Amino acid sequence: MTRIASPVFLALLCLGSAAPAQAASKTVPFYIFIGQSNSGWLGAAGMSEEHRKEFGGVVPETEIWNPANGAYAAKWEPLTVGVNTRCENFADGTAFGAEASLFARLQKQKRTPRLLYKQGQGGTSLAVDWKPGSGTRYGQFAAWLPTAVAQADARGLKPDLRGLLWMQGETDAETEDAAKAYSANLRAFFAAVDELWQGLVRKHGLPTTEYKRVIGRINAPGFKFREAVRKAQADYCADPASRALLIDTDKYPLDWVHYTPAGQIQFGLDIFAAAKFE
Repeated sequence: MTRIASPVFLALLCLGSAAPAQAASKTVPFYIFIGQSNSGWLGAAGMSEEHRKEFGGVVPETEIWNPANGAYAAKWEPLTVGVNTRCENFADGTAFGAEASLFARLQKQKRTPRLLYKQGQGGTSLAVDWKPGSGTRYGQFAAWLPTAVAQADARGLKPDLRGLLWMQGETDAETEDAAKAYSANLRAFFAAVDELWQGLVRKHGLPTTEYKRVIGRINAPGFKFREAVRKAQADYCADPASRALLIDTDKYPLDWVHYTPAGQIQFGLDIFAAAKFE
């Protein structure tokens, strides 16, 4: 005998079949790269043919959020070396930094989606521009990073912070007061960044990975107070509680203060080898 389903049962059955499945969120390794001009000032045209073949163009499965490309209208886009890797006040629109070789090596190690937030601004100091609470650059960072994370989360991507890369200090090495204050300012800066990040972890339900900090030691030949800044960077990294690594940049070729394309490639390779992020 054929049984006729009740209208209520049929309605529930149709409702269930029409409801779309909830897409599962995906955890994605995430990196922050911030600082001043040596985060990437010179152009991709200066890359050797060998480096261009290995580290140029699109980095597979890697997206970048860079306010040099749109400021508050910036969005996630495929990381393309020499296209969307420049500093905000770029001298060369094709500029790139350590991300080129770092992320190429990360993808060679393991092919997986990754995200990079990058913000570089030439001529900026930790004493003024990047100072939490008052600095213009830090204020922008504190607004833009949440925007980038929210955009990723809206796509079902949960950024899992593995590394915070800091390449800055040359401008602070130009004046005695800024150089003397660099140690205290550096600790306050990283504490503020961590507080900002932990707030985003709670808001978006992100992984609580204990990320590493990486500092590129300034070279800055001819800058009068460079040794005070270099010592502050080294002292910070020598403290186990900092979870920080110091990258020696002294052998990287320079124009006069900026790492050349070959220097930036080596910078990324050195970060990859030392940090072992993943």
